[in-house]
Amino acid sequence: MNKNIAIVVAALGWVLWVAFLVTPVVVIEKGRFLGLQSAPEIVARGWDVVRAALHGVPGLWDDPEDVFSVLLSLGNAVMLITPFALFTRAARLRRVVTLLVVAETLAIAAVYVVTQGWTWSGPGYWLWLLSFVLVSASLTQARRPSKQEPVPEPTG
Repeated sequence: MNKNIAIVVAALGWVLWVAFLVTPVVVIEKGRFLGLQSAPEIVARGWDVVRAALHGVPGLWDDPEDVFSVLLSLGNAVMLITPFALFTRAARLRRVVTLLVVAETLAIAAVYVVTQGWTWSGPGYWLWLLSFVLVSASLTQARRPSKQEPVPEPTG
């Protein structure tokens, strides 16, 4: 993938990630999730999930699902540093961020498989997943050296 195409793909991923922040990610019909209580239904947008991870959740360690959700949402901090990884010349930083983004992408996908879609069913979840897939692909391809044709030596 050309570096310019990788930048466009990453930019699309970043736009989708911003859309995830304002779109419902978690829809629960009744109960408690990340410290939010509601009788009929809980709808948590991406920003609610990120904010809960940053501020902590009362009684967090009592519910393993909440612990996993908070750890998963902390992966959003990785998305904030991906522009630096894409444009830096520091190969080590690029490799580390690429590894973290790919790991977060797999974790986001695993959430749906593990919960069988019962919790993470809002459209924001799919925006979140797609944004990480696009940025992962972009970082993975952008760090590969471009294959250039060897310059033939003049004969004479």
